[in-house]
Parts: sequence; C-alpha cells; structure tokens
Amino acid sequence: ELLQLVQLYQCLNQVYDGADAACRLKHSLEAHTEPVYSVAFSPDGKLVASGSFDKVLHIWNVADGTLIRSHEADGGIFEVCWSKSGDKVAASTSNKSVMVLDLRR
Repeated sequence: ELLQLVQLYQCLNQVYDGADAACRLKHSLEAHTEPVYSVAFSPDGKLVASGSFDKVLHIWNVADGTLIRSHEADGGIFEVCWSKSGDKVAASTSNKSVMVLDLRR
C-alpha cells in the first residue's frame, strides 16, 4: 500500500543518512477509494504520486502528508512516473491511454 511505501522510503532515508534507524509511521495518506496500483517518488523525494483504480492521480507532500493536487483520468490508473525534472507526472490507464500532468500549471 501507499502508506507502507512512504514509510519504507522514510526508513531507508533514515538509515542511509545515518539517522535513527527506528522507523515510525509518519503520515497516513488516505484519499483513494479503490486499491492503489502505483506510487512514484519525485526525483527530489519531496513529492509522491499515487494512482488507483478509482481513476484518480494524487500528488502528496512527503514531509507533511498533505494532498497537493488530484486529477481524474479516463480509466483506472496502473502506472505513474515522474519526468526527470520533476515537473510532470505521467499515468497509464486501463483505457490504454497515457495522461501527463504538468505541475507547473
């Protein structure tokens, strides 16, 4: 689940950075109404995108767990990924389409 991946990411960062390796739940990211099929962290690690069969792409702030932006797709979302620069998120849907969300707008 999305929550577990965020927790794992934060734990790995703590270990990598030499900080306290004890992992604690940071935030509960709850907005999807169907199972989450894909999550991806932005290149700088500050945002996470989540896609679900509820046809919604969510963008979350990793630091405080707030939902920053949502976008409805034309089908269930199976895969999300970030552009190298971190200003766009692409999502593939069950309707065999790909949408690109430009976060600069």
